[in-house]
Amino acid sequence: PALGDLLAYSKLLYSKPGRYLTIMRIIQKIGYPANSAAIPFMIDHASDINSNGWEVAMTTLIEIGDPVIPEVRDALLFYSRNLDEYHDAIQGLATFLKLMGSPTIDPLLPELLYLLEAGTDENYVDEYALWPLRKIGSPKADVALVQIGKIISSKRSRHIRKAAIEALMDFDHSATRFLLPVIKECLADDEEIFRK
Repeated sequence: PALGDLLAYSKLLYSKPGRYLTIMRIIQKIGYPANSAAIPFMIDHASDINSNGWEVAMTTLIEIGDPVIPEVRDALLFYSRNLDEYHDAIQGLATFLKLMGSPTIDPLLPELLYLLEAGTDENYVDEYALWPLRKIGSPKADVALVQIGKIISSKRSRHIRKAAIEALMDFDHSATRFLLPVIKECLADDEEIFRK
């Protein structure tokens, strides 16, 4: 019964962020489904890797499992409106989704594919999307391989190109076969990191 008051109190803590951890621990103790009204609050903190309650929020959301997915989708859709502004929040959610793993995160494939295509060297959201996409893997996430191939053969930063190459390891080799010409181009790349 105290959950509503607890969430109302949390809105007053912007100047005392250390107390978020205590609130998060109480929400975790309440347990699901009694704490379901706090799912958006926990997702907000799971999106902020600098939040004091980040780790407890992620642990609690992972314990809840499937019921958090609609709220995570809503958060991803909101953050996707301005990727340059919210790329840090997407990084936090991508970390959470990677830890949550497949098959729980599989319904978020469309949102993750959008991030993979919308990423730039300024917002890095394509790199963040790769983390949970690698967990989904083949055959469900094979549709991401076309975009991964485009990143590898692009003029993007070496960091994201390397991450895209490494992502291929988590897909079935028969699904990645069509990317052999792209991989062969890497063997002649000026950068040693890609040749390796």
